[in-house]
Amino acid sequence: MYTTALLVEIASIQEYVFGSNKLKENIGASHIIEHELFQLCLPQQYDGESVFQGGGKALIKVRSADEAKKVLNAFSKNILIYFPGIKLNASIGKYDSKNDFQACRRNLAKQL
Repeated sequence: MYTTALLVEIASIQEYVFGSNKLKENIGASHIIEHELFQLCLPQQYDGESVFQGGGKALIKVRSADEAKKVLNAFSKNILIYFPGIKLNASIGKYDSKNDFQACRRNLAKQL
C-alpha cells in the first residue's frame, strides 16, 4: 500500500523556456517541460506509482518517505545531468487514498 506522496514542481519554467533568444530553443525547452522531462528523468525502477504528470508537476505515490527521498535524489541527479538550469521544488508527505488528487496536491504544495 502506498502511504507517502512526493510532489515535484519545476520552478521558474518561463525562465528556462525563454532563456534563449532563439525560437527553436524556446520551442524545444517548452516541449521538454511539457512532454519529456518526467519520463526521461524519473528513475526507471522505483517502488511507486505516478498519479499525475504534466505542466511541470508530478505527484508520485510511494511506500515510504525513504523511498520518496530515493526517487527525488535520482530525479534531481538526472535533471542536473541532462537539463542543467531547471530548478526543482519538492515536498514529501502522507498519501491518503480517500482524498482526491487535488486535495493531496494542495496539502503538499503548502509545504513548498
